[in-house]
Amino acid sequence: MFFEKITFAADETYNLGKDLSRHVEPGQVVAVFGDMGAGKTVFIRGVCAGLQVIDPVNSPTFIIMNEYNGRCLDRPVVVHHFDFYRISSDRDIAELGLHEFFGQADSITLIEWADHVISFLIPPFWRVDMEKLEEDSRKVRWVWVAGN
Repeated sequence: MFFEKITFAADETYNLGKDLSRHVEPGQVVAVFGDMGAGKTVFIRGVCAGLQVIDPVNSPTFIIMNEYNGRCLDRPVVVHHFDFYRISSDRDIAELGLHEFFGQADSITLIEWADHVISFLIPPFWRVDMEKLEEDSRKVRWVWVAGN
């Protein structure tokens, strides 16, 4: 599955996140790529809204991970929201035990700054690329990256 759209307001980017959440299943990873200001957190807030997360969704830039309770396919899931902006070395990432969060049948993993952990992403996963075009416009693309 491949999707691409240009948004012209934050609420449109948020709603695209909600749209993607309809395709995400427990055990899956959503890896979001994009520069500063591309709208990654807004998009992830939309994904979380679609997963019925009721807690405030904030980027965990300084604490690396937030955990939320949500629902997917009419069953409870734990949503792990990572922000790897401040993590730059593979060694630091390896020490976090990131793979322990991937593929859990009762959770969904959302990753901001996925380019910092690209070597740890093993298909299948959702790849979301976000590009800031102008002050209020973004290009959002997502694709399902299948395994062998």
